Amino acid sequence: MTIEEAKIIHDSWINYMEIASKFAALMLPVPESFLPYPADTIEKALTIIAKEFLNRGDKEASEKLLDNMSFFLLPFFTDKKDGVSSDEHAITMMKKMLDMMEGNPDLKKSLLKKLKECQESWIKSRSISSITNE
Repeated sequence: MTIEEAKIIHDSWINYMEIASKFAALMLPVPESFLPYPADTIEKALTIIAKEFLNRGDKEASEKLLDNMSFFLLPFFTDKKDGVSSDEHAITMMKKMLDMMEGNPDLKKSLLKKLKECQESWIKSRSISSITNE
């Protein structure tokens, strides 16, 4: 994989992070088909980009990217069935979690609060809060 290809995948990953963080806030599994590329392709690309950060002397960015990758991609490598992560399994688990939320109003309230905080964090990270507060 070339550095140019890795950068394209990295950009897609950055955009995907908003969705992934919201799934994480709700403690929901993500079907692999929601990823912008297959998990192993993303892992290769992000490793290349992390090395690029290191080569430029930005150890902190490299470590953050690798930590982020580990957290969000690990389920796709540990929850394999016949070598392929099951979208069907993820959807079944989503339903179970959503049913559990519906059955526990305190949990639901807490997770919805986390979801709103996640949205606010993304707005802040994009520095467009003045647009949304008009």
